[in-house]
Amino acid sequence: MDNFNRQIRRKTKRKSNLKHQPGLPVWSSLSLFGIVGWSVSIPTLLAIALGIWLDRRISDNHSWTLMMVPIGIAIGCAIAWHWISHEQRQIEKYKQEEEE
Repeated sequence: MDNFNRQIRRKTKRKSNLKHQPGLPVWSSLSLFGIVGWSVSIPTLLAIALGIWLDRRISDNHSWTLMMVPIGIAIGCAIAWHWISHEQRQIEKYKQEEEE
C-alpha cells in the first residue's frame, strides 16, 4: 500500500509541474543552438570592435584585433558553458523532484 501511495504522489506532482511548464514546441530545442551561438558570437564581435578601436588609438607592432579574437571566443564559450550547465542542473533537479 505504501508503494501505491508513493506512485500516486509522484504522478500528482508530475502533473502539477507540467501544468506550470507549458509544452514547448519542436523549434525550442533548435533555439538552444541559437542561444549558444549568440552567446559566443556577441562577445567575440564586441572583442573585435574593442580591438579595432585599440588599433586606431595605439600605434604598436601588435594587432589588438587579432589578440582580442581568442579572448572574445573564450569569454563567449565561458558564458555558453555557464548557461548550459545551469540548464543541466535545472533538468536534474526536475528529475529528482519527479522521482520523490
